[in-house]
Amino acid sequence: MGNAFLRFDPWRYALARFFCEFRPRNFAGFFAIVKVLSADRLQWSLILMRFFAFAMLCGSAVFANATIIYDTFNTGDTYLNSGWLVDPSQSVATPFSVSTSANLGSITLALLGSSQPFTVSLAFGGSVAPGSVLESWTVPGSGGVVTVTPTSTLNLGVGDYYVIAETTGSGGWFLNSIGFNGPFSYTNSNVWLQSNDQPTGVMRIETEAVPEPASFAALGAGAISLLRRRRAK
Repeated sequence: MGNAFLRFDPWRYALARFFCEFRPRNFAGFFAIVKVLSADRLQWSLILMRFFAFAMLCGSAVFANATIIYDTFNTGDTYLNSGWLVDPSQSVATPFSVSTSANLGSITLALLGSSQPFTVSLAFGGSVAPGSVLESWTVPGSGGVVTVTPTSTLNLGVGDYYVIAETTGSGGWFLNSIGFNGPFSYTNSNVWLQSNDQPTGVMRIETEAVPEPASFAALGAGAISLLRRRRAK
């Protein structure tokens, strides 16, 4: 078996069967074909390296690129050198909307330094007052441009959301410098109020597409098909 294997290029043979018999995204099918072809460790190692290089190049067929759905930063992530006060008596919340379900990638905002850390929260729903908090992050009080990411997969369904900034010190949320005005909410004596048509805190929301169910189905189907063929032989 080992000598017969060396008489042809296993990479070309496996790749040809991969594209002829299976969908291009079926990496599991390709992996199974290569495993059946060779018991030679050296050849297996070379093919495995080629496979992972091929999988990395084709990764975009399964997962879409990250998408920015909200961004009020100016060129070079710049913003105004002034902002809304954030302190124990006033929290500030900036709204954004999601039109297509996606997973949260990151939230970026610019904060004016505080003597205490900030708490940045993501809330779903609400009108004047933000709705239920989905996740919160603690960021240094030093301020500046900060980015937070979910600790685990956090799906954002279609709807309205708020990003909330709070601190027990005295800081602020810098304003955007692109001239964007809109509604935002703030607390006064622990009561949420809303201001309309005012410069909003600078912020960027990035999402990642949810993996296509068909992609995972194709991966599993290819592996099962190959196992059945091997047992039949």
